[in-house]
Amino acid sequence: MENGKFKSNRESATNLKNNYTMKKIISITIFLTLGTISSVFAQNEIIPADSLRKDLGQLLTIIEASHPDPYLSGGGKIAFHRRYQNIVNSLPLEGLTKSEFYSLILPFIASIGDSHTGLLPNQQPGQESGLPFKFKTVEKSLFVQSIPDKKLESLLGAKLISIENIPFEELVNRQGNIRGAENYYTKLIFMQYLSFGKKDGLNKLIPEWESNTPLKISFKNGDGNIENIEISIPHQASEIITQPSKYTLPSTDKADFAYSFLDDKKQTALLVIKDMSKYREGFEDLKARSYNGIDQMAASVYQNYNSTPVPDDWNKILEGIPSATEVFVNLIEEMKKANTKNLIIDLRDNTGGNSIMRELLIYLLYGNNALNKLDNGYSIKKYSELYFSQYDNGLKDSINNSGSVYDFRNENFYLGKGHVYNYDEIFKGMPTFWKVYNSKKFHIQYCKLSSVIVLSSPFTYSSGLNLLTGLYSVGAKVVGTPSGQAPNNFGDVLMFNLKQSGIKGFVSFKQNITYPDDVERGNCFIPDFPLTEQKYKDLNHDPNAEIHLGLEIINTRKNQ
Repeated sequence: MENGKFKSNRESATNLKNNYTMKKIISITIFLTLGTISSVFAQNEIIPADSLRKDLGQLLTIIEASHPDPYLSGGGKIAFHRRYQNIVNSLPLEGLTKSEFYSLILPFIASIGDSHTGLLPNQQPGQESGLPFKFKTVEKSLFVQSIPDKKLESLLGAKLISIENIPFEELVNRQGNIRGAENYYTKLIFMQYLSFGKKDGLNKLIPEWESNTPLKISFKNGDGNIENIEISIPHQASEIITQPSKYTLPSTDKADFAYSFLDDKKQTALLVIKDMSKYREGFEDLKARSYNGIDQMAASVYQNYNSTPVPDDWNKILEGIPSATEVFVNLIEEMKKANTKNLIIDLRDNTGGNSIMRELLIYLLYGNNALNKLDNGYSIKKYSELYFSQYDNGLKDSINNSGSVYDFRNENFYLGKGHVYNYDEIFKGMPTFWKVYNSKKFHIQYCKLSSVIVLSSPFTYSSGLNLLTGLYSVGAKVVGTPSGQAPNNFGDVLMFNLKQSGIKGFVSFKQNITYPDDVERGNCFIPDFPLTEQKYKDLNHDPNAEIHLGLEIINTRKNQ
């Protein structure tokens, strides 16, 4: 994803190098895993109405001044201001608590329809956990993938029907009023991650529920029968039982990217890339851009993989961080030696990171010609006072003098078909990869494959989707469920803090366009071979049903 987990689009030939910078530290906002929010007001302390009006005015100014187009998905500018005015008019004279005010403005921000514009969690430490189930998205439904108790074993593979007698579709619609979403699958991932994950999230999604009583949930099991349960929240799990799979994924304990072979003759390889934010080349890239805070970020990742104290030497820190280049090169060398015919790339859990990994992998798999033909789409930036307070790139004076607010250079550059990039300049900032690239060993496709299959899910998000669309553009076929990230989206965020209440949030300042001539695909990337509910059922609700489907496609092609 750009900003760590947001897609990085290139702006112009001269600015290209900096456009690969991914602000990982902000990326955490996408799935809202940040900690608590502090302010002068406690959650249940009344904030005077005058103070709330000041915050609303500040919020309106921030969104309109910073967001490229906050009216696009919400019915236009008048509809946007009507919603805003309704909030202002609804403020009670006695004021609201911070918690109440937070809940009041959530739908207004969500109505922008942008998953990269929202509020940080308004919750206290140690908040109680939510639903004790893990789900898998198939088509437009959620199926139980793990349970907290053997007594609930009949629910493995069951389809979620309702909670507190509220139909599933209504729950999805409600989720769209809590967090901005580009498509149906965005709502599904945020419903699982935000609303189901914590008791407070369930309360926001289902305010009718009396949280001191068991939660009523209905499922349709594998036999087609409805099962109704009542479960206390939080629930003390006796053991976590997961639906068994026919396939064993390679371990990602030592790195977020790993590979194995699916057969003894090594005819089909499986490469899993779970994340793109903790690899050596990404940190080399950020360091080359003099990204603020990169040393602390790298030290934190070093501690994830090493038991020894963090070294003082930067190069020693890098040595302790997994290298994507090394893993990818080893895979390709092994595939070439075994004359491997097929490669399945699993991006189902890849929520993003530094998208430069896309260029590294495509070059190593397909060679230099394919790399230089990559279509990166384009982006349009909007500059604002908030932007310049967080991104001091020397442009402020020139922008103010020209009266420009939007930066169309990248669009003009793209439409002029001038999207040819100086990869020598880019890759020199990553010494680990530069050694391989500069050797030119992989300039001509080194290991020819009959099939490359990419596995997708709603959690294939932001830079994860960027990697997927890049592989798709060079001929890979996509299997699974659509991404919750729209290829045409708003991304790159600015952080803000409402001065009176202390509520914090983030707002997009860039529009990214991957498919300028395909609005439908730009809104939702539909896989070439979707995993259907019937196929999932036929495969005994295997968590890795996408791998099985990919192998079927490979075998069908082989026999044609």
